[in-house]
Formats: sequence, C-alpha cells, structure tokens
Amino acid sequence: MLKIAFFITIITIFVFVDLIPALRRRNIRYAAAFLAFSCLALSICILTELGVKIPSPAKPIKTAVDALLRR
Repeated sequence: MLKIAFFITIITIFVFVDLIPALRRRNIRYAAAFLAFSCLALSICILTELGVKIPSPAKPIKTAVDALLRR
C-alpha cells in the first residue's frame, strides 16, 4: 500500500508541475495526452500492486514485425 501512495504522490507532483502551465498556455492537446499517460501509468502501478500480471507487448510486436519482414 505504501508503494501505491508513493506513486500517487509522484504523479500528483508531475500534474501540478507540467499540466497547469500547459493549461495556462492553452495547450490542450499536451494536457490531454499528459493526463492520459498519467492515468495509464497510475492504473498499471495499481494493478501491479494488486498482483495482476500485465503481459508484455514485446512478443506480439516482435511476431508482427517478423511476419512483415518475411514477405
């Protein structure tokens, strides 16, 4: 549980450091992308802490690249 609190704290700091100036500059795309990646990182951290095994995307990507290069 302590790790989850640590990650939430870090993400909150990044939100206030990066997101607020982006909104002041009216850079909405950057702010939306930042929030999306922050939510994704937070959900991955929480799922990992809860013991959910998240498969690596490396093997399917490698298989797809190999299939494309064989033709």
